[in-house]
Amino acid sequence: MPNFKSIYYILFIGSTLFFTFACSPTKQLKENEYLLYRQTIKGNKKIPYDDLSVYYKQIPNRKFLGTTPYVAIYYFGKRNYDSLKIANKRDSVEKKFDKKIEATQKPKKRRRLEDRKEKRLEVLNKNLKEGNWLMRVPGEPPIIYDSAQMNLTEKQMRYYLHSQGYFLSDITSKVDTSGKKISIVYKIHEGDYYKIKSIKYSIKDNKIDSLVKASLKDSPLKVNNRYKESDVSDERERLTKLLKDNGYFDFSRQYIFFKLDSTIGKKMIAMEILIQNPSGKDSHDQFTISQIYFNTDISSRKEKTRDTVEYRGIHYIFYDKRFSKKLLNSKMSFHPGDLYNQSKIQITQRQLGSMDMYRFVNINFEKNKDSAQTLTAFINTSPLQKYQLTQEYGVNVGQALVPGPFGNITIRARNFLKGYEVYETSFRYSIDGQYGFSDSTGVFKTQEYGVNTSVSFPQIFIPTQLRFKFKEYAPRTKLLTGYNFVMRPEYTRQTIRGALTYSWMPSIFKQYNVSPIDINIINSVKSTNFTNYLAKLDSSGNKLSVSFRPAFVTSFNAYFVYNNSEFGKIKKSKYFKPFVEIGGLIPALLRQTDSTLFGLQYFEFIRLNSDLRFYRPVGKTNVIATRINAGIARPFGNSAKNGNFVLPYEKYFFAGGSNSIRAWRPRRLGPGSYKDPINGYKFEQPGEILLEASLEYRFNIFSFFDGAVFADAGNTWTFNYDETRPGSQFKFDSFYKQIALCIGYGIRLNFSFLILRFDIGSKIYDPGEPEGKRFIAQKLIKYPPFGIASQTALNIGIGYPF
Repeated sequence: MPNFKSIYYILFIGSTLFFTFACSPTKQLKENEYLLYRQTIKGNKKIPYDDLSVYYKQIPNRKFLGTTPYVAIYYFGKRNYDSLKIANKRDSVEKKFDKKIEATQKPKKRRRLEDRKEKRLEVLNKNLKEGNWLMRVPGEPPIIYDSAQMNLTEKQMRYYLHSQGYFLSDITSKVDTSGKKISIVYKIHEGDYYKIKSIKYSIKDNKIDSLVKASLKDSPLKVNNRYKESDVSDERERLTKLLKDNGYFDFSRQYIFFKLDSTIGKKMIAMEILIQNPSGKDSHDQFTISQIYFNTDISSRKEKTRDTVEYRGIHYIFYDKRFSKKLLNSKMSFHPGDLYNQSKIQITQRQLGSMDMYRFVNINFEKNKDSAQTLTAFINTSPLQKYQLTQEYGVNVGQALVPGPFGNITIRARNFLKGYEVYETSFRYSIDGQYGFSDSTGVFKTQEYGVNTSVSFPQIFIPTQLRFKFKEYAPRTKLLTGYNFVMRPEYTRQTIRGALTYSWMPSIFKQYNVSPIDINIINSVKSTNFTNYLAKLDSSGNKLSVSFRPAFVTSFNAYFVYNNSEFGKIKKSKYFKPFVEIGGLIPALLRQTDSTLFGLQYFEFIRLNSDLRFYRPVGKTNVIATRINAGIARPFGNSAKNGNFVLPYEKYFFAGGSNSIRAWRPRRLGPGSYKDPINGYKFEQPGEILLEASLEYRFNIFSFFDGAVFADAGNTWTFNYDETRPGSQFKFDSFYKQIALCIGYGIRLNFSFLILRFDIGSKIYDPGEPEGKRFIAQKLIKYPPFGIASQTALNIGIGYPF
């Protein structure tokens, strides 16, 4: 009996082969038409393939197992496509609606009919222009080889090579024909590149000349560097920004010219950079900001009461005096009397926009007619709703395939104390289906509910002058308190939390978060079976039971995030998040000598975690995503006395699950080569060391159906020998033998606002098996396509795994 998890995979292959052979794309081509089947680039040694392939003017159709199923589907749909029939239907529908519209006298009914007519005609016109659903959505029209497009590709690649300093480069193309298919090879000869021998600046404006020469260390152009047109473009942008930040409001890049002389020999270039003056002038004008008008609600009706208040030279236009002028002033990076500075204007706009108070922030400047070389700034904003209620409801379907409802309700109040505060209270409730501790084959439901209340302030509250250092980085201070309740068959766990967090953003790609105070009071109530299990571990030296005592967990934690991806765009990007947490500082300050405080267990530990991700586009719709996730958690002080290394349960690392190693059940992999021979996957397996890596190729199948193939590797380990879990200890000479491997495939429903993910992971190497039997290859061959049920796991989730 085939594995039910592989049914959709088999159906996809079967339908693909059917369409491919039943509707062979090449048989549908005309006599003088050839299908562009493949194209590649060879001979490039210094210029990356990706830099050249972007200049392809024709992209071959997508393939699957060496076939072109999307073209086959297109032709299959075309067989039943009759453009004349659709045109006649469109005319008939239009006449039918026109008759009904003309007959009705009711305006509302007329508008409804007009809307219905427009929608029907829109669909029919789309069918007429782009084909039926099969041709448009799952299908792809064939890419017919065009020699003119090939020549244009050559030309664009040659231009790019020249722009990178390879002036002696050459490109030739070779066309191979096999039946009705054509493959193109672009042969690259790069040659030697040209270097910059000298750089000369010719600037007629003396002030600008002084500014430029004082900033030469920041120039991307350097003598003896390879000539690159991108460096020339960057230098033009740098000079423009430099002058825009020094009062030159009217300056633009059109005043900057580059002269290149490549005839001086020895593959060298002499470069001259000219900055010209405006026509009819001896110099460029520097502008000073004379006045600033800040309208806090540009959308307010004219009849509303308006109050204009001047504060430190800035004219604030208020409606109902909703905002603090002192706080607004602290967000301003430019003031009357300052030289025009484009960077400070952008900082101000980012500062105001990050406060979660305004729908938009526009900053415009006008030249003053009655005062030469002065500007008036106009800042126009429109506030968001003061009170906001958001609700989210749905159903989670986890690995156990048990549907569980969830709900989130958030109440938000903005500026409720007139100091740009954001007050939030959120309520959440969820039920998740999981595999149980007490039953290795059964499923139980985890219930969780909680409430969090927080207040965010648009500044850093630190009782020193240090707080002013963050002024231009969109700073925030957040005070949070919350209660969380988790109920499982093994235990219930209640947590009361309080935290103080500072955050700031030096740029749109960088963010810092520091929580000097993070306090959690935790109480657990254990079932009889789980209590007996912990007692058995305790008798063997495993002190996991300490993690379930009533606890007072305090920590200092901080993390940094770098993320240069952009929502909705496929581009080369990366994500980096290092995290550090030190627990037990408050008890240490109180000079506690034992492991309890206020009658509660406390923990001293350090926890480090680093998450690094890379995203590389392949073509226009596909992406290769990679992730490396590593962490260590180490007790110290009273938490490491007498060799009893204990952490709060939430601070351990776990492996396995839909966002980890996807062939293993959630939090059940490892640690090391340990595998419970009796209970199997009954218990979660905490570890103190984590290593994970994932590689995923994401591609579009058609429309909102995306696919993925992936490989995951990783495990957790303990620092010390654990008698209850032999093989769990990390050792440098053997840890690499304990890294679990899995491969898999998935289908994602990409609705833009929501991604529903179905991933099937299959074990390739299981460190829990005896040595010599860890590779699962023979089982995969015996039970295609990806193994038997015991070696696979279905993961259903929301969003990408990373």
